[in-house]
Amino acid sequence: MAYALGLGISLGRGSSFTPKALFAGGAGGGWWSNQAAHTWADTAATTPATINGTVARVDDLSGNGNHLTQSNASLRPTLLSNGRQYNASTKYMASLAKCGSSGNFLAMKLTVPASASGDQVWAGLRDASGGRFMIGTMHSPGDKLGAAVGSETFTNFYSKAIALGLTGVVYLIEDGAVSSIYWNNELLVQEARSAAPATTVGLWEGANNSNGSINGPSGCTIAETLLLNRVPSADERAALFRYWDSGLSPVTQLFTDTDVNSRSYRRSAMISRTIGGTQYQVLSFWNVMQHMVLQVRSNSGAGWSAWTTCVYDGRAGRPNIALTSSDDHRAITLGIDRDGYLHISYDEHINALHYRRSNVPLSTWAGALTGELPMLGANESAVSYVQFFNDPDGKLYTIMRSGETQAFIYGYDETTGWAALAGSATGGKVLDCNGGPEAVYVYYPGFDADGNLHIAWHWRGLYADGNTNYSVSYAKWNGTGFVKSDGSSYTMPITPTNGEVADAVATTNGLGGQSNVAADDDGHPHIVYYKNNGSGKVQVYHTWHNGTAWQTPLALTSQASIAGTGDPENTQWRSPRLAFDLSTGEAFVFYNLLGVTGTYVLRSTDYASWSSTQIDTTATGEWSPTFDPYQWEQNGVFMLPLMSPTAALKLITWTPA
Repeated sequence: MAYALGLGISLGRGSSFTPKALFAGGAGGGWWSNQAAHTWADTAATTPATINGTVARVDDLSGNGNHLTQSNASLRPTLLSNGRQYNASTKYMASLAKCGSSGNFLAMKLTVPASASGDQVWAGLRDASGGRFMIGTMHSPGDKLGAAVGSETFTNFYSKAIALGLTGVVYLIEDGAVSSIYWNNELLVQEARSAAPATTVGLWEGANNSNGSINGPSGCTIAETLLLNRVPSADERAALFRYWDSGLSPVTQLFTDTDVNSRSYRRSAMISRTIGGTQYQVLSFWNVMQHMVLQVRSNSGAGWSAWTTCVYDGRAGRPNIALTSSDDHRAITLGIDRDGYLHISYDEHINALHYRRSNVPLSTWAGALTGELPMLGANESAVSYVQFFNDPDGKLYTIMRSGETQAFIYGYDETTGWAALAGSATGGKVLDCNGGPEAVYVYYPGFDADGNLHIAWHWRGLYADGNTNYSVSYAKWNGTGFVKSDGSSYTMPITPTNGEVADAVATTNGLGGQSNVAADDDGHPHIVYYKNNGSGKVQVYHTWHNGTAWQTPLALTSQASIAGTGDPENTQWRSPRLAFDLSTGEAFVFYNLLGVTGTYVLRSTDYASWSSTQIDTTATGEWSPTFDPYQWEQNGVFMLPLMSPTAALKLITWTPA
């Protein structure tokens, strides 16, 4: 679906935009593509170039007539299917395209193979004395992607780009006091530099600017080079990159050094809400530079718009929100209140709460956020596992662990702000290990159709590993207080000694998951998790309360190869996710398995017999399935943002038949 912007440029694939539109009105510069009809074996443009042959001329498709040429046959690049390859230090092509007086934009689309070694490939403007204004890539012992102006060289780039074998990587540099490099329309690094040469004799592309050699490249290819004698708008730049189709998806630039984007407790990575008849959906992740990224799209009935990307790197008037640790617990979680404001929690694992809101509702939001805010203030200095969720009326709630031994739940009022949940202990405290020796691990909670909140958790030895996890436990909040499944009231807060046990799993039995609890069409609670099946293998389990008693936990899977002893964090299971169709009572459990390709869903209407269906074949790596709850509850479709260190982000969409 194309997303129409104010400049009349469509960002959708299949639109009529080409880079030539950037030169409308007589803008100077040039555009040199790898299109076969405009790549020639001779400078007179009479003989088309052929794959694995040399290139003597590349037509300027901007209409300015600034063709790239090389009259010396020994200095010409080789034509490959994905671009021009300059595989010797003396090879280059030149054009009469020059700097303009009102700013310049110089961009390249490159292919950088993982096996490249000693590669340098450049495009740039030069003056008569050899002054340079250029962009490019090098593969050196430092594994750096860089740009240089004169003797200035960018450093600290995303060092894995080459190792990952990224194709169609875009690097960009702009005229002025600041140089920038983008990867797939995301700003990676920006540094001050000296200005481009005031006057230039032309543009060159390749490994030699005729005023000094740049060491010989091998492997990198240039598919596109573009010089525009003005600075384009952000929308024009996005349109260019989408036209280049350089892997530009608004959801593919994940931070992959850890599985912080895919952990089991990141249950609200993507959320939606309808505001004024239009649906708004927000997606969150940490990007390759470890900055927070929020993306939003809308659907007013004609289909989803393209994603609008907001990168929080201290630029464009946005705060610098970056991971402060390699700790993979520090996920981003999202919530939306009834007025349409976005709520965000991020970068937490036994540290101070990091919480912000959008400055306006999503219907008019352009990416601005508040400063960091408290919720209630107390008990927020060492939080973990913050989650947002809504009741059937749309009221927003949050649950978080404080320290390692307590859990708190707040409700949000759009006028008065956050408040402790009615019936909780002081400050919203719901669970308390009384200082130990246990820690608490809360599952993602869920409301039933009548507005009762169901929560589940398990306990763990304090400062111990997951091998000491035990006792899947349960409570219900009825709007005024917390009760057990039989309706009897809890003495608050709930502790290891008075908590209701749904499944008495002992320690050293592979209990894990921090999964979720959900209610069926009768309001009965169901919990999914994984544990040892009694035969030494870990499986996904389900237990539920039928109104009379907790039912015998049922193994939903039968994977024979997975050891079931020791720390469950080392298991191959990713945490399952449970949902219900409240019109039929059908249950859905999404699951996947490290080392087994694909995402699966288990289905049942009687909760005794289950069938399994593979809904996607993409490798999932460390990802624990999660989905946008609003899209399921309101539209009957599951949207699952697959994020994993071993798989690019993919939006899985599945509608039950």
